[in-house]
Amino acid sequence: MGRGCILCGRWRPSEQFGGRGPKSRICRKCRRMPKIEQQRLLRLGEIHGFLEQSNISKKNIKRLSTLETDAITEVAELASLVKRIAVAQPRRRRRWKWLWRSQRELLQEAVKARLIDPLPPRPTEPDNDFEWSPENDFLEDYFELDDFNDVWIEPRSYESEPSSASICRALTGKR
Repeated sequence: MGRGCILCGRWRPSEQFGGRGPKSRICRKCRRMPKIEQQRLLRLGEIHGFLEQSNISKKNIKRLSTLETDAITEVAELASLVKRIAVAQPRRRRRWKWLWRSQRELLQEAVKARLIDPLPPRPTEPDNDFEWSPENDFLEDYFELDDFNDVWIEPRSYESEPSSASICRALTGKR
């Protein structure tokens, strides 16, 4: 039974981990990384973890405020964005739907930060890039026939197919 590294997320054998404290949760390969990179990955994981909670509490918002002042700009920007999302809608249930309805600019920032996937276009919105013309008619590629009445489809025979046992008997000559 192995353990999971909190930085890379991979499961490794127990021998790949250290003894006590944070070393017991970080594998040897990740411990070779520079300390600032380790801290960056840990803090980004912490920020993403806030969005997975059912409620972002006031204590969590306070922690996001301290992460906003972080020396690593990527961490500070993401903490600022998640803090604004937490203040707007702290509950996880229907959070993105609520942001889509009331604060679309915040939702767009979350998409740019890759917190969520971009929304697909609505099916009711027209596709402005496509214009129909005879050259774009894809049905002609599939059906090259002008008149479907000229097509003759051979009827399927209803004779029973031979079984595998009868085929073996016919090949070996045994009855």
